[in-house]
Amino acid sequence: MPNRLGDTPQTENTPHGAQRPSMLVVGDAPAVCNCRGHNTLANLPALSAAFCGVKNLRDLASLSLQAIQEQGLPTQGGLFCYLGNTAERHPVVIAGSGCHDDHNCTPLGRVADPRARRMLQDAIAQCRSQFDADGTAIYLLTANGYTASLFLTLDGALRPWEKGLLQAFANMIATAIDQCQMAQELRRTRNATITTLSALAEFRDVDTGEHVARVARMTTEIAHLLAQDNAAIDAEFLEQVGMASILHDTGKIAIPDSILLKPGPLSPEERRTMEQHAVFGHEHLVRASRRMDDGALLSMAAEVARHHHERFDGKGYPDGLRGEAIPLAARIVALVDVYDALTCKRPYKQAWPHEKAMDLIQSESGRHFDPVVVDAFVRLKMQEKATRYIAWSPAMSVGEPDLDADHRQLIDIVNRLWMADGMGNRQIIEFVIDDLVHYTESHFAREERLLEQVDFDDRERHIRIHRHICRRLEDFRWEYFQGIRHDVRSGLLEFVTAWLNKHILEEDMQYSSHFFQPA
Repeated sequence: MPNRLGDTPQTENTPHGAQRPSMLVVGDAPAVCNCRGHNTLANLPALSAAFCGVKNLRDLASLSLQAIQEQGLPTQGGLFCYLGNTAERHPVVIAGSGCHDDHNCTPLGRVADPRARRMLQDAIAQCRSQFDADGTAIYLLTANGYTASLFLTLDGALRPWEKGLLQAFANMIATAIDQCQMAQELRRTRNATITTLSALAEFRDVDTGEHVARVARMTTEIAHLLAQDNAAIDAEFLEQVGMASILHDTGKIAIPDSILLKPGPLSPEERRTMEQHAVFGHEHLVRASRRMDDGALLSMAAEVARHHHERFDGKGYPDGLRGEAIPLAARIVALVDVYDALTCKRPYKQAWPHEKAMDLIQSESGRHFDPVVVDAFVRLKMQEKATRYIAWSPAMSVGEPDLDADHRQLIDIVNRLWMADGMGNRQIIEFVIDDLVHYTESHFAREERLLEQVDFDDRERHIRIHRHICRRLEDFRWEYFQGIRHDVRSGLLEFVTAWLNKHILEEDMQYSSHFFQPA
């Protein structure tokens, strides 16, 4: 007979030191029962279908609490506490309802209700549900090892069959958590695979991860601006164009180093070989898209790879397309790729100032670039300037040009994050957060190499600070992508601003004397 709610389930050891149920626990609830005047289990199939459509943990938690509230159980409200599948993550309340509806992204230790806090802590620590006359904490451990707990404030003790009803809900929620996390993991795996493939293709001549993150983010920003005046740009296009843009130069992997890395001008024959990268990339991506059940993303990526070197006046390659015959995604990436190449330092050139790059792009409107895309890009840059949150100051300089350039880039990312949050566009915010994480990893690696070169005596402490910052940023990214955080200003921006003020303006100044040269 299956275990009842609150019984100790059959277990097996887990890598985390907890005990994992050998099967999901199912209570002996009747198929349909009348709970304090309400029909209860009749709508479980519809609820199960609703769970399948949930995209993040926050929505799943809110739907779970709402569904329990609507079943007529004697509850005044509830809390959904999530731990995940790692002991390194602290339990956090990600949703509340009824008398607890003011809780969101609240660490369990900071929950105001002492009874709720204690019962949730006990449920997680003891790996079993907790019951009291006026409260219950349902322990959840999914088949894939994710841990959560639901707390309900009750008007009275639950009857046995009401416990069975809660168990039915608990099993559905456990399954939904696994499905939700699997969908998130598939999405992250897809994005990571695409980014890695692009980075490998461009590894020899650009700054890889940072470059593709910037291209994806700017492409998405321009697409959203264009969508304001173009009803033909649908939600699917907006969802896919950023990731599709990342693979624009994947065909470069087929170009010999002698041509790709040549410091001087290419010969006509070498130029023809270089231009073949657009065809190579297109062919490989088309073949890949045909192997997938839904190859829409890779099909768009194939179009971008082939046509992002076309020119609006028809003088580009490989097909000499003109005007709107060039796919819109490729027209956007054509501009973004040029702007990023101009404004970033490469081994063979210095970075152009933003103003100089903008002058060239505007001068090429109607020739190299689509005038509508140019107008949208100009609007985007004007919005960035008008919504600036932090400005660079010479007082921030540490005396090393590359690190100062990195710190300027961080300020640019923070300003874009501020602007995207003000617009309320979650997709763009996700790209900016990814941009911030890529930046942080690369910047800290460069800084640590320099500190080693100058034999800075406090280097190990700096490295520990760097690791702490990276972990906090990963936590913020996870919370935002899971829908737990609705805005970034109250958490992420406050943290990054403190990083700027404390780490850069104070900690980094400790080694600035190693770089500043006496007058």
